[in-house]
Amino acid sequence: MEALINYSYPGNVRELENAIEYAIAFAHGNEITSDDLPKSMRGREETVPKIHLKPLKAARVEFERSFVIAALKECNSNISKTARLLDIHRQSLQQKIKELSIHLDAVKDDDE
Repeated sequence: MEALINYSYPGNVRELENAIEYAIAFAHGNEITSDDLPKSMRGREETVPKIHLKPLKAARVEFERSFVIAALKECNSNISKTARLLDIHRQSLQQKIKELSIHLDAVKDDDE
């Protein structure tokens, strides 16, 4: 049960159905064990992606920077459009760009 609960199911319900059918077909006895499941579902370390943890503040800054850059690219580096997209004031966006050391020229160059 633990292997089934911990698996992320990228194929949704069909993947669960297929895994159960596979386990029933290859089970040794009356009980299904994790050894009877497809290899991709066995063990937690195979199903949970490993991430490098960092302090929350650093992760938040990294996310905000990536998010603002993506929004700027979406709006062709237009500050007013980007501010509307993010639902913040234009001045707040300009302050955030400065705070996150985002260079608009670099954002424009990435688009080309």
